[in-house]
Amino acid sequence: MRNILFVLLVIFCFSCDKTPGGEKPDPPVIMALVAEQDTIWSGESTRITASVEGENYSLEWEVVKGTLLPGTTSTEIIYTGAKCAIGTNIITCTARDNHGQKDVKTIAITVI
Repeated sequence: MRNILFVLLVIFCFSCDKTPGGEKPDPPVIMALVAEQDTIWSGESTRITASVEGENYSLEWEVVKGTLLPGTTSTEIIYTGAKCAIGTNIITCTARDNHGQKDVKTIAITVI
């Protein structure tokens, strides 16, 4: 009887979901990053839009050279290439949900 009770207890413990509220949802997925223009003159700007599938996610944008400003929606930014940004610049977009799951995509913008 003890052995059966122990086996049932072990099965019960390993079958319980450890995450509050059930299973983790699917992670956010960046389907595409699209720029209005992939080549711009120094001092010009281009709008970059992220197409993301998922729930309760936030976007983080990064670039080494140039300036990023918020767009008119939460899924877009405005990139402006400065004189110091002449050449190819990689813009990174990270979609992160409240469970710590993430997806990362990059897009290249050339400044001439």
